[in-house]
Amino acid sequence: MRILIFSPIELPYTLGARYTGLERLAVQFAEQWHLLGNDVTLLAHKDTTVPEGVRLLPCDGYETIDRTKGEHAEVKAFMRYQPEFYSFDVIWDIGHLHLIARMMSHLPTVNVLPTAPEYAVRAGNIKAPYNLVSFSRWGIDEIRKYFHQESRYQETIMVDPEIYKPLLSTRSNRFLTLGRMSEEKGNLNAVMLCRNLGLSLDIAGGRGSETTASTPQREYEQRIIDLCDGSQIKFYGEVSDEQKIELMQTCRGLIYMTNHVEITSHKIQEALLAGAPAIVPNLGGIPEIITHGVDGYLCSNEREYVEAIKHIDELDPSKTRKRLTKKYHPKLVAEEYFNLFEQVKGGLRWK
Repeated sequence: MRILIFSPIELPYTLGARYTGLERLAVQFAEQWHLLGNDVTLLAHKDTTVPEGVRLLPCDGYETIDRTKGEHAEVKAFMRYQPEFYSFDVIWDIGHLHLIARMMSHLPTVNVLPTAPEYAVRAGNIKAPYNLVSFSRWGIDEIRKYFHQESRYQETIMVDPEIYKPLLSTRSNRFLTLGRMSEEKGNLNAVMLCRNLGLSLDIAGGRGSETTASTPQREYEQRIIDLCDGSQIKFYGEVSDEQKIELMQTCRGLIYMTNHVEITSHKIQEALLAGAPAIVPNLGGIPEIITHGVDGYLCSNEREYVEAIKHIDELDPSKTRKRLTKKYHPKLVAEEYFNLFEQVKGGLRWK
């Protein structure tokens, strides 16, 4: 099967320390579908590290456009490669605008809505006209509520259990928070909580597309840095995958304190498979990841976060690891998607 993956183009996924989310998923799926014997093409940022055997359609990223003029990197990519889209059996679009489904609705596409539908509506994003899938079952209900359109649940997170796995050694007494350094990810909330409680905390995460310079991305990141003393509270900034996994394997637990409603969370899934119990918000699709009281705690306010920290050593992510390993295993997730692709190639549409 000839498969095209339309990746977000905000950032390249590279094998270094560059922070990426959806861009990384696009590369992971490209590799897995190629291993299944398919002809895979990835439309992505020109600096993306492409798996062997996968073709790249290189695109200029956000660094080349003027957002103040309403320019969008995905629009430029669509216009550049539009004639090629006819040659694919199925198109998997994990971008933000779903331009192929909107502008070339006769082509066989499967479109991922990667953010909470409420935020997509606020941003003015227009839904794909058909074959919309969601990371979570919560997201399906939200798509129906905000877009008045049906969608399907399709697991879209890949976490390799051979890479993200617990260590046999004892975990440290340090907590971990990580994610993009911005208000919606809530890193500052975790810093303030741990400082007030006298707990040790490590902070890691990327910056998004705004800058790669050594100076802080914005005031929010600077506020976090100013609260770090290099001992109780440590700031790592952008880290490699290897460093991130080590932090997850050795931390006492993951603290994630976002108030931003999310459709799912890659970091929580990775942390659990690495053996880190997770204290997370009871929001959006996150409750579908955590088994409350077993591998994590779901919290609705600061008091509940404080109480959860008191009992974190009672949690045991190994009790749910077998189920999560099957749910997020790259090969299994890719195969389930491929079965759906066979149907879409044959004409399946849902609205």
